[in-house]
Amino acid sequence: MQVVDREARRAAERQLLYDLDARAASLRRVADVSAAVAAQGDLPALLERIVQAAAQSAGLQSLSLLLLDAERGALTHAAAVGLPADYLAALNTTTSVHRVC
Repeated sequence: MQVVDREARRAAERQLLYDLDARAASLRRVADVSAAVAAQGDLPALLERIVQAAAQSAGLQSLSLLLLDAERGALTHAAAVGLPADYLAALNTTTSVHRVC
């Protein structure tokens, strides 16, 4: 019985360490983005950094950010990660603005 209890405690400790490592990595990404916000004067580069951190935090291979232009009622592509270059080129040159109802 003691062996089973000891193994269960070890398994729980391993899970806690894994969870702590994941949380620490997430907090490091938040700190990196915060530092970038404080230091960055270039909005497109900052948005790219934020999208990269968000995708990594969520475990996504690709992610895109659209910004709302409230005056025009339109969404404009702002940043992306993990999307094919030809798709991004087409999005940025021909279909970067979408009307919002």
